[in-house]
Amino acid sequence: MSELNDREETLFDEWERNLRSEGKGFVRDGVVCARSYESSSPRIVFVLEEANDPGGTWDLRGFLRDGAQGQTWNNVTRWTRGILTLPRIVPWEALEVIDKRARAETLRKIVAVNIKKTPGGGNDQECNILFCHIFSCFDRTLHNILPHWRAVVIR
Repeated sequence: MSELNDREETLFDEWERNLRSEGKGFVRDGVVCARSYESSSPRIVFVLEEANDPGGTWDLRGFLRDGAQGQTWNNVTRWTRGILTLPRIVPWEALEVIDKRARAETLRKIVAVNIKKTPGGGNDQECNILFCHIFSCFDRTLHNILPHWRAVVIR
């Protein structure tokens, strides 16, 4: 395990203890594979609203390392492959069919972070407001530091 993963785990252990004491589930997220992420250029972070799940405690990183499901993650795989091959253009034929192996290989190169760490059904009004506020602050802050930063939100 890398130092990056160790720091994540320390933070997640604390958050999970707090949420468990409230009877809530917790979804761990973050760096899918530290070695693959650290060797990627550019380094890509996907900021998500919440895990679409009725409840429980689980690890999004492991789900992504194992190839996830195509429903959401085929497009994330396509976007990641396209971004990582810039400035070269990837023809659609190379991205049209995405299988589990391709997802697993590509998704190891990203960070996926949920704003809300407890599972939900995708219709949480409080989460929607929080997501928009945090992402707006995040985008403005990074844009001041890195003028070439551009954020794209797809919900």
